[in-house]
Amino acid sequence: MTRCISLVALMIAVLVAGCSAQSKSLRRVKVFTSAATFGKNDTVGLGSTCDSSGNIYVSIVDPATHEVRPPLMFDGEGQLRVKFVSPHLHYLTSILLPFGLAPRGGLAVAERDSPNVRVVTFAADGEYESEVILSGPLFTPYQVAVFPSGTLLLSGSADGRKDRLFTAIYEKTGGFIKELILDGDAEIDRAVEIGDSRFAWSPGEGDRAISSGKAHVGDDGNVYLLRSTSPANVYVISPSGVVVRRLTVEPVTVGDMPLDMQLSKGRLAIGFDGWLGTRSAGTPTLVVVDAVSGERLQVFDKGIGIFGLARVSCYRADSGTFTYLGMTDSKQIETILASE
Repeated sequence: MTRCISLVALMIAVLVAGCSAQSKSLRRVKVFTSAATFGKNDTVGLGSTCDSSGNIYVSIVDPATHEVRPPLMFDGEGQLRVKFVSPHLHYLTSILLPFGLAPRGGLAVAERDSPNVRVVTFAADGEYESEVILSGPLFTPYQVAVFPSGTLLLSGSADGRKDRLFTAIYEKTGGFIKELILDGDAEIDRAVEIGDSRFAWSPGEGDRAISSGKAHVGDDGNVYLLRSTSPANVYVISPSGVVVRRLTVEPVTVGDMPLDMQLSKGRLAIGFDGWLGTRSAGTPTLVVVDAVSGERLQVFDKGIGIFGLARVSCYRADSGTFTYLGMTDSKQIETILASE
């Protein structure tokens, strides 16, 4: 059942423009290079994350071939350890394989082979464990998150004549519970319909607000869902589908878009960059905010450029370190540990 969620009483909208956090520089602490090598066109995909042991989960993609590839796990020293290969890999109708950490370790991966949308769960060693087919409306998933109870949140693009944002809660068995109508999504849908270049590839097609979005489960048991808009909007959603609050995070440079988000110990690290229509501008900044109040705690706008096209793949608030993942000219994964 579709339910329009009013955020008037439930959300805390926090605007962090004009905060006094001073700009700082990030520096390389350690750099690791993988023994594994990849194809000449390969690059690090969107949606990387890490677990409490420092293992990093990521997809490697070839934009030229659109080949469906499984998510990979690299250890804290940048070495490839696990491949999460679905038994359905060669039958999928979408190259998108969004993933999230499973509550007991391992990975949950969302797949689509029309007309099915499923979530496949793997053990930490990459072994296939189980799967559920989702009931309810058809859509293409871009984010998946698993609450501690096993309840699922998925967000993506609904089927139809034009792209439309879709977010829903599912039982751990795949049963559809309800769709969430998030405040602000209707405006994005209208912008995509007219071909607004901030979001759409062409009128009614493509939506970077969702394709560059992120979803992570916090220590509080809620899902933090990022819409890639400027300023960034982060919806904090409970297992029952209640929007607990909404955080609005301003970039350092007006108009920059959020391309990465990591969550640690009640803090959000959001990577921003300018968007030139088909690629980032190469002038990244990193903003750390309190995940409850939205208060800006740290700003890094110096030193990040040396990481090139690397993406923020892990954040450890206890040590103040950030892990960036990129691809070297020799097509090896480069893991960069950085701090203030």
